[in-house]
Amino acid sequence: MKISSFFCFGSVIALIAPLLAGCSTVLERPQEVVTYRLSAPVESLSKLGAPTLDDAVRIYTVAAASGFDTTRMAYSRQPQELVYYTRSRWVAPPADLLFDVLKQSFEAFDGFRTVVGPASRLSARWGVQVELNELTHQ
Repeated sequence: MKISSFFCFGSVIALIAPLLAGCSTVLERPQEVVTYRLSAPVESLSKLGAPTLDDAVRIYTVAAASGFDTTRMAYSRQPQELVYYTRSRWVAPPADLLFDVLKQSFEAFDGFRTVVGPASRLSARWGVQVELNELTHQ
C-alpha cells in the first residue's frame, strides 16, 4: 500500500511541477509597434527658377500594386516574395502617404495657382497620376 501511494503522490508532483514552473517564469513585456511615414524635403521650386503657371493642378488618387494596400511593412528576400515585419507599420497605406507627399510638394511649388485633390469640383488644366509598383530605400 505504501508503494502505490508513493507512486500516486509522485505522479501528482510530476504533473503539477511544470505548471508551477510555468507560473514562475518572468514574462517579457511585448515590444511596441513602431510606425513610419513617407516624407520629402519641401522647397519652393520658384526659387530654382521654375516656370510659373496660372493654372490649377489635380493630384489623382495614387494607384497601388497589391501589397501596398496595407499598413503592414514588408520586405523581399527573393523576387515575388513578401515577408512582413512584426513590429513595424506605416501610419497609413503607402499609396495614401505618397499622395500626401505629392500634394505637399505641389503646394510648396509656387508655379500653380492651386492644387486640388481627386474629389474637388474645381477644374484643373493639369493632372498628375501615379502608380506605386515598388518602394525601396537605401
